[in-house]
Amino acid sequence: MTATFTPDGNRVVGGSNDGTVTIWDTETAREIKQWSSTDELQAIKVLPGGERCVVAGKQVRLYELAT
Repeated sequence: MTATFTPDGNRVVGGSNDGTVTIWDTETAREIKQWSSTDELQAIKVLPGGERCVVAGKQVRLYELAT
């Protein structure tokens, strides 16, 4: 499992060993969005603008965080 906060601290993006990526609201702890990657995740980095994240496993992918 790996997780990181958005720059504003309002969301946390987490990735699990099964390839699931989830965004949570930090104030309400509600799930905002979830999607599946095709491989085990090793790292997640939210880009400075907070609108996208890079997810790394066997491949590196760029995802939009907008809901």
